[in-house]
Amino acid sequence: MGLSHEEDDLKIEKRTVKNFRCFESFELQLDDRCTVLIGNNGSGKTALLDALAIAAGSWFIDFDSMDTHPRSIASDEVRYIRLEKQGVPFLEPQTPVGVEATGMLNGQSCQWSRYLNRMGGRTTYGGAIKIRAIAAQTQSEISLGYDVPLPLIAYYGTGRLWVQKRSSSARQDNHQIGSRIQGYIDALEPKSNQKLF
Repeated sequence: MGLSHEEDDLKIEKRTVKNFRCFESFELQLDDRCTVLIGNNGSGKTALLDALAIAAGSWFIDFDSMDTHPRSIASDEVRYIRLEKQGVPFLEPQTPVGVEATGMLNGQSCQWSRYLNRMGGRTTYGGAIKIRAIAAQTQSEISLGYDVPLPLIAYYGTGRLWVQKRSSSARQDNHQIGSRIQGYIDALEPKSNQKLF
C-alpha cells in the first residue's frame, strides 16, 4: 500500500480491524515513514494489508468514475469460530466485521469506518462521512480545473507479482485522455495492470 506523506495527501496513522479474517480485534499503528509487517505464513500479514486497502478505498465511495471502486469487505473475510454441540463441530460467522482508520487527509485529521453487519449484507459507508466529504470536494475542484493534489493510493498485493490483468484495447483507448481521477483505476486491485498504468 503506497501512501504519500505530503500535507495534502492521505496518511493512515492507525487502523483497527474487528472480526476480520483471523483477527477478533487488532489495532495497528503505522509509522510516519515506513511500517514493516513480519510474521509466519498464515499469521495475517495479507489480511492486514487488505484491511488497509478497504480503509484507503473509502476515498473512492462517491467518485463519479465508473472505473474507480471502493474496496468492500467480502463475505470470505468474515472471521469464523469453531463451536461444538453434542460432539458435532460447526463454524459460526462472527459479525459485525469492521475496519476503522484514523489519519490525515488534505491536512485535516480524519476518522472513518466501514462495517459488514451481517452475512449477505453490504459494506456500510455511513461511518466514512468525513473522508467522503473531503473526496467529493476534491473531485468537484478537479472538475472545475483547480490544481488540487491527489493522494497516492496503490495496493500491491501478492497477486501483482504473478498475475497480469488483461485490458481490452477499447478500455485502454477510452482512458488515454481523461480525468485525473482515472489514475486511480485498478489502484486497489491485487492484479497488476501495467499497460493501463
